[in-house]
Amino acid sequence: MIFPVMNPRIFASRILTTCTLAFTLALLCAALPAHAQKKPPQLEKPMAGPRAAALHITWLYIAPDPASQKVDRVQIGREMVVAEKSGPWLRVYANTDIQEARQKDAPLFGHDETPPPISGWIEAKGIVVETTQGGDQVLMGEAANQESLASDPRGPAIAAQSARLLYRRLVEMFPQSPLVAEASWRAADILWQLQKADASTRPSARENRPTCETRWTKTS
Repeated sequence: MIFPVMNPRIFASRILTTCTLAFTLALLCAALPAHAQKKPPQLEKPMAGPRAAALHITWLYIAPDPASQKVDRVQIGREMVVAEKSGPWLRVYANTDIQEARQKDAPLFGHDETPPPISGWIEAKGIVVETTQGGDQVLMGEAANQESLASDPRGPAIAAQSARLLYRRLVEMFPQSPLVAEASWRAADILWQLQKADASTRPSARENRPTCETRWTKTS
């Protein structure tokens, strides 16, 4: 049997095409891992879990041990997300930014200007979780207590802010509670009083305040 003889030029052209395709595929395969490594790192979000709030100022630790290193302090009424539980300890994501007390009722997690929550261990005593039975009544009682302290000249300087945050936590953590309406009203009233007090301390407010001479001129 006689086989047809292929033209040497055609044969060489096919060999060159095959080599080119193989080289291109090799370059693509090598570039894929490098491209994957150049992807921007994704920010780690807090673990999903029940929300909680502190009834008193308490420390956040790096480990479930009071002898371990302290991370930061959690103020009264700060929102936390519980990641896990170990005996009398809770690992939480907590916001320790004191300025949150003077912000409007924006969500704590997800606000662009709010520092990311800090992770650590906290003692479960004095912490109300949204799964706590009667937790809404506990928050309401402590909020009322802080509001009472705010009216006392010898009370804590941030008592009013703490009361407002506790009222807010009640509304957010126990939306079906019959105390929600009153807590919402009290939180809004405290916010109004704080903003009014802040405005009265500004230099512009003192400049617009009438002097004794001005008042006498108006009445003469």
